[in-house]
Amino acid sequence: MKLVTTLGIILLCSMTAVAQQSILGRWNTRQENTVIEVKEVKGKIEGRIVASDHAKAPIGMLLLKDIHIEELQMKGKLFALRKGQWFDASFSPKQNNMEVTLIVGWVTRKLNWRKLY
Repeated sequence: MKLVTTLGIILLCSMTAVAQQSILGRWNTRQENTVIEVKEVKGKIEGRIVASDHAKAPIGMLLLKDIHIEELQMKGKLFALRKGQWFDASFSPKQNNMEVTLIVGWVTRKLNWRKLY
């Protein structure tokens, strides 16, 4: 019984820790001076380009969508400008940085974004 109670407390604390980490705000992707603003719109979290030196990155373009918590981790879709398609991604915000893991079939690519505010 103690084991079940302990596991329950650990699970509850883990869920709270994930929920407290926010991806909302402006993020510098560190690729061609691209800045993405992540905000809640109509109850859904999305990210749009607000600044970029990339020729194929129009201001206002949707880059993040379908953000949700799954298995104690934030997951969603990230649009890859160079490939021109959506990929599965996971997001791990920690203070002023966020590790974005892009999943392309069997290959994963880790990006490190910096929070502007």
